[in-house]
Amino acid sequence: LPFANADRIVSVDARLSNMGFNVGLSVPFLDSIIANSKTLDGTAAYRTRQIGDSNAEGDGASTYNAGIVQPALFALLGARPQLGRLLTDEDAREGAARSVVISYDFWQNRYAGVPDAIGRTLKLGDGNYQIVGVAQRDFGFPQTTTQMWLPLTFKPADRDTSQAGSSGDLQAIARLPEGATFADVD
Repeated sequence: LPFANADRIVSVDARLSNMGFNVGLSVPFLDSIIANSKTLDGTAAYRTRQIGDSNAEGDGASTYNAGIVQPALFALLGARPQLGRLLTDEDAREGAARSVVISYDFWQNRYAGVPDAIGRTLKLGDGNYQIVGVAQRDFGFPQTTTQMWLPLTFKPADRDTSQAGSSGDLQAIARLPEGATFADVD
């Protein structure tokens, strides 16, 4: 992986061993893993989405690959902004103003690489988002084709233990502490 300390980054999954496939994580299940692990040194959850923007008439004009991420993901992967800033915990707070970080290529193609793209509004399927940053040129996660990152917000209902057995599209990565190996993961 093209990230700092890539040899210490692991995927966190819920797997049906007897059936041989992953089923996705629930928020309570991920919370439990984080709370009970003695070997993880940082975690970040994410989802992937196709998100459409709208033209002046309100019709879907384009569709983009988006990562809906916990802001900690950027630090975990050693990402830096090319311009502006990356997402923060404040951006992921329920009720916060909608923020988006765009990829370097999206910035070049859509905004011709102009610095005043920061602060502009990007109209996406569910509303308006303020561009707060441009990711560094070589950053691409969860896919190299990801064009934007929006904050992942968990509501109290998402954390309710009644959701613990639910599977879904939530995924996560974690970092192992210095000197730990994959065999040390608990």
